[in-house]
Amino acid sequence: MLFDFPHILFMVISFSIVAVLEIVFFKYVRNQKTKDTILKISALLTLIIHHSSLWYDFIVNKQAIIEENMLFMIYPCNVAMWFLFIYAFIDYKNNIVMKMLAEYTFYLGIFGGIIGIMFNQNYGSNPNLFDFHIFKGLLSHATMLFGAIYLRVGGYMNIRFKNVISAIIGYLFMLVNAFVIIKIYDKIGMEVDNPMFLMEAPIDKYPFINIYTMGLTGLILLSIITISYEYFFLKKEDRWYSIIINKMNKKKEEKENE
Repeated sequence: MLFDFPHILFMVISFSIVAVLEIVFFKYVRNQKTKDTILKISALLTLIIHHSSLWYDFIVNKQAIIEENMLFMIYPCNVAMWFLFIYAFIDYKNNIVMKMLAEYTFYLGIFGGIIGIMFNQNYGSNPNLFDFHIFKGLLSHATMLFGAIYLRVGGYMNIRFKNVISAIIGYLFMLVNAFVIIKIYDKIGMEVDNPMFLMEAPIDKYPFINIYTMGLTGLILLSIITISYEYFFLKKEDRWYSIIINKMNKKKEEKENE
């Protein structure tokens, strides 16, 4: 049962720890190497915790079952988890691909981390924090949430309206990834567990809430958030429309001077 006392307690503790650590690291960590180490630890911890049930089951039950989302990126959180890991451990972060990767991981990781903790389907079907599989699922979302937020706190990305471009490309990647996984399972004659909710809606009662409506809603919300952020926190000349106008004027001047 979601939102029972243990679940609420976990949310309060995990969100509080994430918030405190982000504030402390923002105030006191200035060295880039230290920032990189913090990001790597959070990304690596997320992966280890996610796969930890393999070792637990093998040691306790003498056998381990490999879940689909340990082999493939079945759900959006799996994408965020692996993107965070890839970004953290690639040293060359100044090219456009890595910048877009950081931007998309920031938003997807925050959204996936919060949803994965608050509306965790596994906890809903088995509300027991003493079950290792349930607890590690919640904990891995918490470490992923920390890593995603730290992309901004550590200065790896900036909140701008142009982030929407990264979000669109990332969203398309998730759709292609889901199609590929479905084709792989079809090829080997196995049933796949609804990758990226592409085969059916995540909530039976609300079929209109699907990967397409969620994607469109997310992009609209992201546009509103980033435009609002630029309006309140950036100078007028640094906002997206001013940059476009300045570039257009510059090109016009160059043509006139030819």
